[in-house]
Amino acid sequence: MSCLHVLNGDGLQPAFDQTGIAGSCVIWREALCRGPVHPEAGSEAFVRLRETYLSQLHTAGPSYRQYVLPELEKLRRLAPQAEEVVLWFGAEYFCQINLMGALSLLAALPQPLRISLVCTGHFPGLGAIKCLGDLSPPQLATLWPGRLHLQQQELALAARCWHAFACGHAPELYELQRQADFGQLGCLQSCITTYLELFPHTQHALTGIEWQILGLFEQQDPWPWQQLMRKLLQQDLRYGFGDLQLEQLLADMSPLILRDEQDLLSLSPHGREVLAGKQKAHLPAHASRWNGGAPLLSYRWNAQARMLEPA
Repeated sequence: MSCLHVLNGDGLQPAFDQTGIAGSCVIWREALCRGPVHPEAGSEAFVRLRETYLSQLHTAGPSYRQYVLPELEKLRRLAPQAEEVVLWFGAEYFCQINLMGALSLLAALPQPLRISLVCTGHFPGLGAIKCLGDLSPPQLATLWPGRLHLQQQELALAARCWHAFACGHAPELYELQRQADFGQLGCLQSCITTYLELFPHTQHALTGIEWQILGLFEQQDPWPWQQLMRKLLQQDLRYGFGDLQLEQLLADMSPLILRDEQDLLSLSPHGREVLAGKQKAHLPAHASRWNGGAPLLSYRWNAQARMLEPA
C-alpha cells in the first residue's frame, strides 16, 4: 500500500475523494475534546471509557462500537502496511486533540511508521478557515505537496502531550507549552494554550468558550436558538466545535442562560451579574465535566497572569 490517509471526520471525505490523491482512507470519528479519555488510545480500556461517556449523552445514532471503533481498528490494521501514513487534521482545538490521539495510537504499533501531516488554519485568498472541510477539492489538493514529514522528536513530544492530556496532568502541559520546541507542530502548541483556557477562569469561574458565549448577550438579548447557534458556528475559528458540543455547552450554562418555550435564549439575573463582573458564575454541570483526563474543577486558569493554578 502506498499511502494511508487519515481524515478527521466524515465531512472531509467527499472533497478528498475528488482530489485524485492516491491511497486508501480511514476516517477518524472520535471527538476527544469532550469527556474523559484513556492514555492508551484505541485500547479496550479506552473504548469502554469513551463508550460509557458517550452513552450518557443520550444522543441518537449508531453506537460507539458500530460507528467509531471499526475505523480505529482499520487504522491499526492498515497503518503498518503503508509506505506513508498521512494525517489530514485542521488547526483548531477540536482537530488537534484528535491529532494527538491518532498519533498516540500510531506510536503504539509495533514498527516505526513514516508519518506526515496536512494541517492549516489559513488558505490563500480565503484567510482563516475553520477546518480542512471548508476547502474545495482543488484547494485541498494544493496542500498535498507541502505536507509536513514529522520527525521522531516531534512524534515523541506529541506522545508526551497526549499522555499528559489523557492522564489529567495539566501542569505538565502548561510547562510543555511554555518551554518545549514543537517544531512543525506549532498548531499543537496553540491547542495546548486553548486547553488551559478551557479550565474555569479565576476572574469569573467560566471557561474561555463559556465566557465568549456569555459575551454575545452584550450584542443582543434575547437570541433565537438557531440564530445563536449559527453565530457560534460561523465565528468560531479556534475551538472547532460542532452542533453537539455547542448544544452541550449551552445546556451546561442554563443557570446563566434561560431558554423559553419559543426557543428564545436570554440571560438570567445571575447571568447578568456574571457578565457585569459583579458575581462569579456557579454552574453545577462543571462538577461532572472533564478537560481531557482532568476533572474540570481540579484547576483554574489565571488569564491575567497567564498561569495555571490548582483549584
